[in-house]
Amino acid sequence: MLYFDEKKLKAIAATIHKALKPSGVVIWTTEDEGMRVQTAIGSPLSGPLPSVLDKKLTLGYLVCELNRTLVFDDTLRQPLLAGSDAIKIMGIMAYVGAPFHFEEKAVGGVSAVHQHARSWTASEVQTVENAAIELSGLVESSPSIPTGNS
Repeated sequence: MLYFDEKKLKAIAATIHKALKPSGVVIWTTEDEGMRVQTAIGSPLSGPLPSVLDKKLTLGYLVCELNRTLVFDDTLRQPLLAGSDAIKIMGIMAYVGAPFHFEEKAVGGVSAVHQHARSWTASEVQTVENAAIELSGLVESSPSIPTGNS
């Protein structure tokens, strides 16, 4: 399990939220049972945000699996996403997310989500990617306690 300074996480999320003005920002880590929310600002989902999200209900799992930034201006126009539970159940209409790393492995990410289709500018995407780089530095310098899977 990875540990973070909660104040630093909230500050990073607040910076993204202020710059991008999305419905919400989520910083999360991957775990066997799903995506653990480390911090969130705003209203990223159409309903309440649980502390652990089922991977099928997120786009973030793709960020880690593909180990790359993903940007969707209108998820309903993406044939591979339009029928997904992240869209149908969670109501994610626009998304930008980037992974952060620990020991060169994607272990989580930062996501900005919006409840309506919108275009993300190159500057907004860069803001999220810069936050992910900052988070990687925080993970590298944070103490961690290995789980049974580590």
